[in-house]
Amino acid sequence: MQEKMPVVDMLERWAGRSRHRLHMPGHKGGRGLDNAPGFDALRFDATELADTDDLFAPAGALKEAMELAAAGFFAVWTRFLTAGATAGVLAMLLSLEPGADVVVGRDCHRSVAAGVELAGLRPVFVYPETLEDGLPGCVRPDRVEDALKKRRAGAVVVTYPNYYGLCPDLGAIRAAADRHGALLLVDGAHGTHFASGAPALPPYAGRFADVWVDGAHKTIGAMGQGAFMHMGARASDKGMARETLERALALVHTSSPSYPVLASLDAARQRLFTKGAEWQDFALSCQEALRSIDALPGLACPGLSATGRAGVAAYDPTRLVADVRGRGLTGYAAAPILKSAGIEVEMCDGARVVGIAAPWDPGALTALRGALAALKGAGRGECPPEPALPPFRAQAMRPPSRRVELVEVAGAKGRVAAAAVGAYPPGVPALWPGEAVNADAVRYLKGVLNSGGRLFGLQDGKLPVFGGQAQERGGRRGNPEKGPPFC
Repeated sequence: MQEKMPVVDMLERWAGRSRHRLHMPGHKGGRGLDNAPGFDALRFDATELADTDDLFAPAGALKEAMELAAAGFFAVWTRFLTAGATAGVLAMLLSLEPGADVVVGRDCHRSVAAGVELAGLRPVFVYPETLEDGLPGCVRPDRVEDALKKRRAGAVVVTYPNYYGLCPDLGAIRAAADRHGALLLVDGAHGTHFASGAPALPPYAGRFADVWVDGAHKTIGAMGQGAFMHMGARASDKGMARETLERALALVHTSSPSYPVLASLDAARQRLFTKGAEWQDFALSCQEALRSIDALPGLACPGLSATGRAGVAAYDPTRLVADVRGRGLTGYAAAPILKSAGIEVEMCDGARVVGIAAPWDPGALTALRGALAALKGAGRGECPPEPALPPFRAQAMRPPSRRVELVEVAGAKGRVAAAAVGAYPPGVPALWPGEAVNADAVRYLKGVLNSGGRLFGLQDGKLPVFGGQAQERGGRRGNPEKGPPFC
């Protein structure tokens, strides 16, 4: 029995298939690292030695590489991460004062929910807008301003862009944060390529944020778990110190960073800032491909017309979003059909398929258009509640205890969620820890599962809840704008 290597065998089969990888990681099977021809993951697998520097006490090559990255990314300080953008998000939040209020876009990633809980913060939720076709839009600056007027928050946390490539008006949000002395923390995990400066792409988050995180493995050539964390020049004016960020990062990051991932971050940075023009050419090609797909009967590319509506200030055309409901299919049903045609997309929902494209696989654009054109369905697909944004506002409740139980999703009404739970991808929590599970929440979660989607946060297929029944905070009806009670 011990002769078996199931993970090795699985990945060998997976890597051996011929298809277009419209999903993470952004190097697309190594093609995005062809600017580093000597790259060898196993040969580069090292540890902190006299000749290999130390990520948390850099003095040689790592120090130089991170200084080069900071210069390119409009930062005064940059740290390479090999524990994913999640480590950077956690560190940003752990650097805030315990118990502080923080304005949080409700379309944030699950890592924000984890960071808020670990740091003992009080989230003040701001809900993004939704486009007419159900596509999740963005947080509006005036809503952020309103939240800052009501609560003296120390920071604002914004996702830029969202999983569908839609970007809020980060400049206006920055202005609102500045007026109230709040730090602007940005989860820019899906927008690292914006730093290329390509005019056809949205502005880069580093032009506005005080502290931000780039998920370099998502769109540029870094390996999985490769990311950057940055601090801007004005963060110190609002009380953020580099030393505080470094201390917080050491709490959540592995002490044994992956040297192959570090090398891929260096190579990805070098390509981004020496071959940035390839992103402009490719973004224009993506725009053309999207317009071509949008013109096909029964298909729509909603990002093309999203700017200026529902809080959307810009759209990333390299995020290939196609609504397939007009072909009588849900996104969940379309994804395996596309896979059989050699197209493996990043995610799907009840209405759409979503691909992540990169310049080193230009053939994927033509292949995707052909595969989408051939889609056929038996009838109009049923679209469940959108997995990118919960269509309900659960009440913030007081956990009856810290003891965790597992219950069936269908029977969870009235209990208090003990974990962030939602569709994956995109990893947006439909329930935060400490929120009461209401009928809408149950309906939403069941809808995702019944449609073929996946949920994160479950254990053995069941929902973690705190022991006992939900208790309203202080004997009053919970306020969803004030967030989970134990933060």
